[in-house]
Amino acid sequence: MAESAVRDRVTDDRTVASGIGAAVIGGVVLAPVGIGLGIAAFVVRRRQQRAVPVAPWPVQQG
Repeated sequence: MAESAVRDRVTDDRTVASGIGAAVIGGVVLAPVGIGLGIAAFVVRRRQQRAVPVAPWPVQQG
């Protein structure tokens, strides 16, 4: 087999590696965001449980 025939078949395709790298970077960024939002939701729920209920409309005394 000729050397030129072998060279023509070689491809330099890095799309799979790029996709995996982007997914890893995205996961590293999104994991702390998700943890932070979960903690914030937990804090808001605890504060709502302690809050005194307020009437949804103004109450007139008279």
